[in-house]
Amino acid sequence: GTQSARDAMLCRVILLIVLLGLGAAAAQEPTADGDTNGDGVVDAAEERAQQQLHDSLVQAAALMEHGSATAKEAATEEIARMAIITTIDQPFHPVTYRNAAIKAGIVELLVALLSPTADATAAAQRNALAALEAIATDDPTTDLDNDHARYVCDAGAVQHVVRLLSSPQEQLQVQSAACAAILAESVPCQTALSAAKAEVPLVQLGTFGNDVAKLHALAALEQMALNNPLARERIAKGGGLEMLHGVGGFGSGSDLRDAAADFARGLEASDETVQVAVDIRSHARRAHETRLKHSKIFQNHVGVARSYATPSPRGVPGDSRAECIKWAQEGECERNPGFMLENCARSCAGQG
Repeated sequence: GTQSARDAMLCRVILLIVLLGLGAAAAQEPTADGDTNGDGVVDAAEERAQQQLHDSLVQAAALMEHGSATAKEAATEEIARMAIITTIDQPFHPVTYRNAAIKAGIVELLVALLSPTADATAAAQRNALAALEAIATDDPTTDLDNDHARYVCDAGAVQHVVRLLSSPQEQLQVQSAACAAILAESVPCQTALSAAKAEVPLVQLGTFGNDVAKLHALAALEQMALNNPLARERIAKGGGLEMLHGVGGFGSGSDLRDAAADFARGLEASDETVQVAVDIRSHARRAHETRLKHSKIFQNHVGVARSYATPSPRGVPGDSRAECIKWAQEGECERNPGFMLENCARSCAGQG
């Protein structure tokens, strides 16, 4: 009701303030342990910022667990937005936010919203999938695994992600494929996805889904095939080769056609000739390279960077609209925090 709507809006405002406050503090490249000013010491101000972040996430968790349908949608939307922004523009270290989300129990609550018995709208489930995708995204600049994807999979996300690949709701098909593509980068998640036979609905999406679904499905299938003979066989025999040849011949954009053709050649090669990663580090490096390749393809076709982007100066995301300074001066940061956080974060932080 009205109170739930107020609570949802309060959650949006608090998350906006915390994000901008932490972003303004990150004048230098921050670290994952909460050292936002780069001096090697987590000082009192940084500890307060971390506590504010934790408190805001706890409040969002309460809304996801006990709020109305509207409140759940708003809470999951803000959780997803913050997770995505820290992945793309890094107003503070992405691992800082993800660790805080895990500590606050956010991952388990997001997974619970994906259950077929959950009292959640399709929009809330879409937001939950987007948040899990962003939380699970590994740092592409290192071969080390931060285990966030594994944590998401251990929380039970895989069964729901695979089921939603065949959802009658197109938005859930697309977002579950995007989530699967990120989860499959982790070896334990790749194993779990293959055990749930995710290859089958992913091939179907790549064949019959909309253009965005095809992009995500292709990325997920290539990650699943990496060092995974069972997945390679399942993709090839399940119509994957026909799908890839179709995209390779008629897909929109030479980069997408080339990626599909290369993937098809890899599937057609014998297992003996396929390059195998001999250790976890080399697998992670190849998985990162695969993700970045598909992220660039996605950006070329959709105009959104999924996995990385150049950080904005002074640690705060840049404005994406020319009108941002004017809107901020007119008070839109307070009246419409969700939109302004996404499009005008720098102006709302007073750095426009």
